[in-house]
Amino acid sequence: MVSVQNHFLLAITRSSGAGPARTWLQIQADLGLARNTVEAYGRALQDYLQFSGAQGVDPCQANRAHIAAYVRDLTTRPNPRGPTIRVLDSGAGLANATLQQRLTAVRLFYDYLIEEGIRPDNLRDAAREIFLLNAEGLNQALMLRRST
Repeated sequence: MVSVQNHFLLAITRSSGAGPARTWLQIQADLGLARNTVEAYGRALQDYLQFSGAQGVDPCQANRAHIAAYVRDLTTRPNPRGPTIRVLDSGAGLANATLQQRLTAVRLFYDYLIEEGIRPDNLRDAAREIFLLNAEGLNQALMLRRST
C-alpha cells in the first residue's frame, strides 16, 4: 500500500480543506493508484490549496469564479524553466501536460467532496464545464503563446 506521508502533505496540512485533501489522497493510494500518480495528485492539490489560501477562499466552499481564476493563474504564471530558456513558447504558463494533470486532480477532488456531501453538488456541473471548456481554451492559449 502506498502511503501519502510525503513532503507535499506539510503544505496541505496547513491549508484550508486539508482534512478532505489528505483523506482523498489516502483513498487514491488505497485504491491502488501508482505512487507517482498519488504524488502528482498531491502536488496538484498542494498547488490548488496554496492558490486558494492566497485568495482567501476555502476550497470546500469555492465557486465557479474561483476555479476560473485558478485556471487563469495556471495559464499565465511564469514558466518555472525561466524566460531565458530557448523553447518554442513564450515562457509564460505551465506546460500543457502539467495544466491538464493539475486540473484533473482538482476535478477529481471536487467529485469526492460532492460524493461525500462535504459540499453541495452545484459546483459539479460548473467545474466540469470549466474543465471541458478549458481543454479547448488551453489549446488555443498554447497556440497563441507559440505565435507570439
